[in-house]
Amino acid sequence: MTKVKFGSTFGNFKWTGELDLTDEQLVAMSSLGGLQIYQRSPSTSAEKSLAGYEKRPDNFERKSIEFSDANATKLAKLLQAPIDVESVGKLTLQNVNVVFHEIGASSAPKFVEEKGIIARHVKAGDVAEWASNTLGYSGETVDHDGNASQEFLAAVKAYKTKMLASV
Repeated sequence: MTKVKFGSTFGNFKWTGELDLTDEQLVAMSSLGGLQIYQRSPSTSAEKSLAGYEKRPDNFERKSIEFSDANATKLAKLLQAPIDVESVGKLTLQNVNVVFHEIGASSAPKFVEEKGIIARHVKAGDVAEWASNTLGYSGETVDHDGNASQEFLAAVKAYKTKMLASV
């Protein structure tokens, strides 16, 4: 176990604390800490450069910066500039890869309840029959690893919503 000390301010409060971390937890926390650092000053500096302002305009959103190969190259270069982190020293981000991100594409519904319902039917061995007879669904249900297709998850959700509405 490695003891890690850290703290912060919270409005009118200053706090400190310690964590005892395993090697695996230490690596995970390091990744999260690096992400936290780079989402602050380096990203803010890059935003100012890409958007062309000194003081952030009211109601400005980063999504208003158009993606282009030139902007991607510029962002990568800006993120690779050395930064000085208190109590750590100078850090330089390496192997930066910048690609287009479609806003909202990664926020697909999680379908937690639906996955549980499907898992029960997979375990019972009647998933295809249940999907056809109960849901009226005839598309792809689950793959060989038991993962449900997005269409099947949506069909289960629609059926569940319909059943709950009729109660």
